[in-house]
Amino acid sequence: MATQNKKQTQLIIGLIVVAAVLVAAIVIFATRSTGTTGQTTASTATSPTADMTGKTNAGTGATADTTPFDMESATRVPAGQTPAQFVEGYYKAVVAGDFAAAYQFLPQAKKQGQSQADFATQLKGYGITSFKMGATNTSGTTMTIEADEVAGSYGTFTTVWTFVQHNGAWLLKSKAVAGMR
Repeated sequence: MATQNKKQTQLIIGLIVVAAVLVAAIVIFATRSTGTTGQTTASTATSPTADMTGKTNAGTGATADTTPFDMESATRVPAGQTPAQFVEGYYKAVVAGDFAAAYQFLPQAKKQGQSQADFATQLKGYGITSFKMGATNTSGTTMTIEADEVAGSYGTFTTVWTFVQHNGAWLLKSKAVAGMR
């Protein structure tokens, strides 16, 4: 009888340990995967987040902008080009290592938050080797475009680009990492 009680006690302790580990894993997963749905919400669009290295960064889209959107100074999609072609142009420049060209594709608020040299240094560290264009969604005068970027040992990240149409032109409102695949 004592052996049976000892086994039951060990089983209960084991179940408690497993439950504690599961709870800890859920908490860690929940705190690290905020905003991984691929949708930009009001909270992810206005709150700074950490980039792939854990640093807060306003230059590569790893953070959401906290600067109010100014349509007059916004980065514009060139005439005759679609927002999807614009996003693809950014990634082609990044994969080719042309960080000066890629920098010009950033939202104005991000360019104000980080120099071109710092941007280049950071992207070199990420080692983005390829990209894949994702879903495009349009609602009224707003368009979002998702793109997956393969960043070396960091893995694949989904970035959401948000454009606003104003006076016949598409303006880049934001570029923000939405999650990791």
